[in-house]
Amino acid sequence: MYDASAVRDSATNRSASPDLKGAAESLMPARRVRRVQRGEPLNGPAGGMSIVGKGVACLTDPASGLCLAMMGPGVPLAPPAADRLDRPQSGFWMTDGQVIDLSLSDLSDLPRDSFLGMIDAMTRRHCAALAVESICARRHQSAPRLARWLLRLFDDDAQAVVAIDQTVLAGMAGLQRTSVCAAMARLQKTGALKVTRGRVMLRNRSALSEIACPCGAPAPE
Repeated sequence: MYDASAVRDSATNRSASPDLKGAAESLMPARRVRRVQRGEPLNGPAGGMSIVGKGVACLTDPASGLCLAMMGPGVPLAPPAADRLDRPQSGFWMTDGQVIDLSLSDLSDLPRDSFLGMIDAMTRRHCAALAVESICARRHQSAPRLARWLLRLFDDDAQAVVAIDQTVLAGMAGLQRTSVCAAMARLQKTGALKVTRGRVMLRNRSALSEIACPCGAPAPE
């Protein structure tokens, strides 16, 4: 049986696992930090792994283009085992940002327990992010889902205005563009957002939070 709180906690509880972003930054030289631009496809080092340092990336299904997970700072774009599955990673950057590339030789410099703990944490967090999107798509309507995605963009990108096209959102959600337009109009009507061509401005975070579904939200203290 699906335990929503367990998936949510696994995806968001950083206290239960190593600080992936901090550990990555402590391991690699500055040249391993890559700047990425909005719309750029996901890619990483061969035989290694990448961790989001800044910004938001969308992992997508290669065949359908549906959003499988949104990856913010500290979240691995793929666990190390993904390199051995012979499946290309598909997705794109939803914002400008930075990614931290680590080779397995970088990680080998860690003590064994720290290395295994970091690999385990990366795999768990990656899988939990996938589970959140899969279940949310079946449980919630378009407006709550879009509101959650937009909150994630505003929070992880630390911006009050994000550049996002409604056609892109429709492709991510597997919806017709008219359905996305209707959902965005509903969000704008509440005063939460101001929607212009290719851009969304946050006007009332509380109003947006009230509409957003709770999937992936941190557990209350």
